[in-house]
Amino acid sequence: MKIKNLFISFTLIFVTGLSNFIIAQNKDSTQSNRYIASLDLLSLSGGGPDIRFEVSLNERSSINMRVFAFEDDSLHATLGILAYRIYPIQGLGNAPKGFYIGPRLYKGAINEISSGNGVWREVVRGIGVGVGTGYQFNFKFGLVVDLGIGFNFSDQVIQFDGDEADEGFAIWPHPNVGLGWKF
Repeated sequence: MKIKNLFISFTLIFVTGLSNFIIAQNKDSTQSNRYIASLDLLSLSGGGPDIRFEVSLNERSSINMRVFAFEDDSLHATLGILAYRIYPIQGLGNAPKGFYIGPRLYKGAINEISSGNGVWREVVRGIGVGVGTGYQFNFKFGLVVDLGIGFNFSDQVIQFDGDEADEGFAIWPHPNVGLGWKF
């Protein structure tokens, strides 16, 4: 199932990029690309795709949306992030390209069930804010590489089976290595 989802994701990005490349050959070369679809390679190494979509809002900013979902027999994880990116030092009209920084909102949950020496369950869920920064490389033929890190600040609930819920404040880094296509 994981391989199938990965294959479908890469196929969609490839087809979108290829069709965009063909369309771009027939358009005026001064028109800039304003949409990016990508995958986080770090999440792929963990077994599930973190799919991202970025939309340019104006000449110096964009909205970036990310969705991650993973499920197997003992682990269920979800993560959603909505980020506003500011591209402060590029020339006007270059967003989404170059150095970026901006705020983000996220919501995530992890449910882990183990049946080792006794059945136990761990639940972690949180909602919070953060800040993200990085650099996005856009190549003329459509390829996009995004290297960044986000820091999430949240109030989390952690609960082990049979114990009371433990609530607390957490700060955790969220690195990303994105590979995608602009169109």
